[in-house]
Amino acid sequence: MAKFKFRATNKWVDGTHNQAMIKDFYGAGKEDNSRTPTLFEMDEPPVLCGRNIGPNPVEYLLAALKGYRYGDVYYQTQGGRGTITQFVSQWKIKDGVAEATDCALATHHYRVALKGKLNLVNERYDNVIVALLDDKGCVQLKQNITGSFSAPQVGVVSAVESLADPILHLYRKTKRFVQGGKCEVFYNGAVEQPR
Repeated sequence: MAKFKFRATNKWVDGTHNQAMIKDFYGAGKEDNSRTPTLFEMDEPPVLCGRNIGPNPVEYLLAALKGYRYGDVYYQTQGGRGTITQFVSQWKIKDGVAEATDCALATHHYRVALKGKLNLVNERYDNVIVALLDDKGCVQLKQNITGSFSAPQVGVVSAVESLADPILHLYRKTKRFVQGGKCEVFYNGAVEQPR
């Protein structure tokens, strides 16, 4: 039921100009061809020997990353009435690798940020770190994600760390006090700490 296959076709037109079409997909156990075909004109700017007939493929990819899974985020927030109060997803893409430049979300009580890279060519997570943050943007808990998109390897927070959290919290506060309130800031982007 949860298996989906989205498809696109592409046709070279002339020079750097090509067209991609999206229409049907497989999902929820059956083919779905109910949508009207959508045609994407792609070209390069003149500086890259094109004629600006449309955005280039990288620009389409950027737009796709901006919209990817926002439906899920909207659903999870119940149309803005749920637990996610802020959400930012900014990426820099170069040579087929998307690097998280400002990726975070906040709920009414917590702030979570993501760092790392997605290798879009090889479909792999490249040292992605997801962290629960304190009010200064320092890590309270974190998980690493590596491996392929189809079989990611997600690091786990150990039970000892979870059980010892009150002691570790006191230790972190004491350590920060001794260091003059300093910590290694993991995130200092646009998403603010909940109040």
